[in-house]
Amino acid sequence: RPADDALAVQISATGCVHAATPCGDDAQADANARLQVMAQTQALLWRRPVATITAGGTIHACAPATIANADSRTPGWWAHAGGALASTCAAPALVSGVAGSSAASHSSDSLLATRATASDTFFATWFGTPLAHYRAVACQVAGDTAGVRGGDMRRLFNEGCRRFIVDDDIAFDSDMTLGSADDPVALVLMARATFAGAATVHGLIYANAPDAAALQWAQLRWRGAVIARGAVLINSAIDGQFDDAVLQRLA
Repeated sequence: RPADDALAVQISATGCVHAATPCGDDAQADANARLQVMAQTQALLWRRPVATITAGGTIHACAPATIANADSRTPGWWAHAGGALASTCAAPALVSGVAGSSAASHSSDSLLATRATASDTFFATWFGTPLAHYRAVACQVAGDTAGVRGGDMRRLFNEGCRRFIVDDDIAFDSDMTLGSADDPVALVLMARATFAGAATVHGLIYANAPDAAALQWAQLRWRGAVIARGAVLINSAIDGQFDDAVLQRLA
């Protein structure tokens, strides 16, 4: 590792050849070769979100959902939307922000909405790479049905996986807990996801599907953040809390 760059790794290989005898450091060689490669490591998250829920489209959050962001750095955004924050609920979600103030939000972000029109562009906004590069280092969840894929994710997590990508529909068991405050996960969901009961996720949930109905929340509890490329519709008793410390550990 070069002394002047803590994020770089230098790999060197040397070789030699002699027509009659083995060669080496102390032996004569007819020819020598040296190959050197410098590799630069990259954090998982190139840019951390600043809200409990970030969406490229509209965010529609209704009771009995509770959504909180007590982080003063953000400052306390519960929502960041490329579209509108819809207010057609019979009762809105209970949102809270930094101590002493109501929760803040930011909507109609045209730049965010524009990036969301292209899958790779929106993904790279947060991860700094196209989806194909993330796929190369993530655990691929497999199975013939949504329920089987949920079980496969649990298996992979127990085997040490912390970066996931799911190309097909997935269903999460009610008792499933993924990650912890000190050991968070990244879930990249390319299709529909159904959370049964009070599943718990510590880390980042990234939803690529543009359809708001692609996420079925139930009583999902998360600590970290949710990013959706499309719209978001929440009308169940979720408990979502922004946690930048969790995202920093994940990054």
